Amino acid sequence: MIKRILFYFGFQVFCCVFLAGHSFSQSKGAMHSNSEYAKTPYWIQMMADTNANYFETLKSFELYWVKRPEPIEEEEVIGEPKNKKEERKTFFERFIQSKKERYEAESRKYAFEYKKFINWKRTSLPYVQPDGRILAPSERLKIWQDMRRD
Repeated sequence: MIKRILFYFGFQVFCCVFLAGHSFSQSKGAMHSNSEYAKTPYWIQMMADTNANYFETLKSFELYWVKRPEPIEEEEVIGEPKNKKEERKTFFERFIQSKKERYEAESRKYAFEYKKFINWKRTSLPYVQPDGRILAPSERLKIWQDMRRD
């Protein structure tokens, strides 16, 4: 009976320590390595996070798009015919497609987020602090109200 109580107590202590360590590591701003930024579009999540560091988000975006072609703008596509036929590929052909083709597919996939990021970057820039923190909406409102009073 005592062994069982000690086991459960030890298990609870272990869980508390593990969860505390995990939550502490997540609260550090979830900074990733450059190779992770290049592989995964963390900038999409960071752009939506009001506590994200502007410079870290910009770094994530730039590293992700280093090897990928930028999405095509609508203005560049206007003169091209819309009904281009794509030839169907077999499973094996899709499996061995080149990195360039995969990067182009990802470029098309994240075209909307790319445009959204460019707009976010432009609208957030005036509110970036020297440490990379972006002013919260309430702080922006206060600045606007102060400017209107003057």
